[in-house]
Amino acid sequence: MQYEHLLLWRFGSGVYCSERFMLSIIIPTLNEERAIEQTLKNLRSIHSLLYEIIIADTKSTDRTRDIAEKYADTVVVYQGTKKPNAAIIRNLGATVAKGDVLLFQDADVILKDADAFVVRVRDVLQKNPEFVALTVSTRVDSATATLMDGFMSWAINMSFIILNNVLHVGGASGECQIVRREAFDKVGGYDESLPVSEDADLFQKLARVGRTRMLTDLLTVQSGRRQHAIGWPRLLLQWWGNWISVTFFHTSVTSHWEEIR
Repeated sequence: MQYEHLLLWRFGSGVYCSERFMLSIIIPTLNEERAIEQTLKNLRSIHSLLYEIIIADTKSTDRTRDIAEKYADTVVVYQGTKKPNAAIIRNLGATVAKGDVLLFQDADVILKDADAFVVRVRDVLQKNPEFVALTVSTRVDSATATLMDGFMSWAINMSFIILNNVLHVGGASGECQIVRREAFDKVGGYDESLPVSEDADLFQKLARVGRTRMLTDLLTVQSGRRQHAIGWPRLLLQWWGNWISVTFFHTSVTSHWEEIR
């Protein structure tokens, strides 16, 4: 099936689309049976453009893949010999993606008003060819959010506004990163030598080949499970330490993220 503009095209999700734009949504997973179904159901509410959902799985031992196969268009499982990290698994998903634009999100992240969300992404990228990557606002699910969660979400969002829209040096966390495929390939994708902070590194590389942008009018909702499990002080210390190390020395301080589900 060929990409042609002004064609009506039926995709596996049942979506009809009349524009030459395809979005690949890539979700890395490792034992995500508690979160993945809600995430995928939310994505299946998208109906206004052509898209695919790709699960890149790290040999989960729970029901993650069984659940994913009910909703995703592609489920690919890591079979490599190297110790897997987020960069390796994200890149794995990208290798099978068909889209012009790649949207990487975490398994416990919900795109708020998913259909309107992706339409806005499409419109921004089509109107602004200089934008090679986008990120969006985030907050913790209101059902579990604390006052500290609210303050820290605001602070993190402000930092990404400054890094992307003001300083133009690039910055985004892995909860949601939207990248043109051409730019992703140009910078070599995620750096697989980095066990963590591959997300920050990617946007820094992208900012050197084009413009990155923080869209404040779009929102993702995350579970907040890591900050609730280990506390904001410890998490901030890990984030800042790794960001400084990756930015100035191209290495991460943390060897891996503890599995928290």
